Amino acid sequence: MMNMFLFFLLTISYAFGTDGATFPDIDTGDLKPNDERFGDPIGETKDGELTIASFNIRNMGNKQRSLDDFEALVDLMNEADVILIQEAGLGIYDKYVGLDDDETLRMEAIMAIFEVYFGDGWDIICPIKPSGSSVSAEAGMIIYREKSLGGFRLDAFWNGYVDLGNDKRDMATFALDVTKGKETKTYMLGSVHLKPEDPHRGAEMQYVIDWLLEHGKHNRNAIVMGDYNWGYKKVSKDKEGNPVTNYLGENRVIKLHKEGKLFQLFSNLSYLNKGDDDDFRTNMGYRKSRAFYDQFLTTPPVASQLADGGKLQEDCGFIAFGLYNKRMKKVIADDLKARMDGLNKYIKAMEKAGGNLSSQQHKEAMAKVGKQLKGRADDNGTYKISDHRLIWMQIKP
Repeated sequence: MMNMFLFFLLTISYAFGTDGATFPDIDTGDLKPNDERFGDPIGETKDGELTIASFNIRNMGNKQRSLDDFEALVDLMNEADVILIQEAGLGIYDKYVGLDDDETLRMEAIMAIFEVYFGDGWDIICPIKPSGSSVSAEAGMIIYREKSLGGFRLDAFWNGYVDLGNDKRDMATFALDVTKGKETKTYMLGSVHLKPEDPHRGAEMQYVIDWLLEHGKHNRNAIVMGDYNWGYKKVSKDKEGNPVTNYLGENRVIKLHKEGKLFQLFSNLSYLNKGDDDDFRTNMGYRKSRAFYDQFLTTPPVASQLADGGKLQEDCGFIAFGLYNKRMKKVIADDLKARMDGLNKYIKAMEKAGGNLSSQQHKEAMAKVGKQLKGRADDNGTYKISDHRLIWMQIKP
């Protein structure tokens, strides 16, 4: 009878999980949201550790992006062992036609640029063919070291797209074999860029959750990373005028995290809707609204593998390159200077045409319009580098 009772308790424990006791909250230490240490590179990868990064590179096919910009992107990423990229292909695929030779060549050219700047010892996998059929279509991309900084041999394999229930874009998946000596562990990796607004974001997130839960049933190592648009602003109605229930996807993740069935790495740093001044963020620092869009969701086995038990900027974090990166600052400064020079010439031309502005009025006009131009210069810089911060985590496989 006692054995049957114990079996019943074990069954209940398995079915409902624990109350989050096995999952760590990220220790932020003395870090504050605007701490300059967020401008530092990814933390050092020690022996026996593996560093995984996720980066939404805004509109990677943007024709304005120069070789110097690509070099700066690589400088942000190359402290990691494995990088999954979102928005690969945006700016390349045409919404009106299927994949053609020009689009294929442009994707191959971008891969070739990365190969040059990353150098020997790196591999890139990109299926070229996008996951969707519209202008928002993207291709999956993984960039990884053949021999990791922590002493592992890495081999990655394209595993196909996972349907997220729409024709725009799906989840790109890869299998990563991590080998040391005679032991090999396999990690299933997913890369997502979910639609911003509910109900679409919530619906897509359900597919991601189900994929992770299926791998969790078999005790597999699985990580889905990327731009979830987590906690994006509320909407009251959809395009058809129907009422919308917001945050169904996020609330399900939060529940499963508490039950110990799915690990949200940045759970205690994330929030719904807009953040406050004391909240951390993964969107750019000069955006008016704070947001923690980018996330790592994993199966339970990965939660226990954090290299330092979950310490911000030690075994997980993000890079605030918009505020501290030299290339980003130069891109914005050059753009703003060109805009301000144009404004100054325009005002002078108006004065010659009879505007008769005083020196003080000239300064006031420059200052007033200059604030608007600064915002445009900031935004233009995000098309050269990105409007999302790179996020990263370190594990001990």
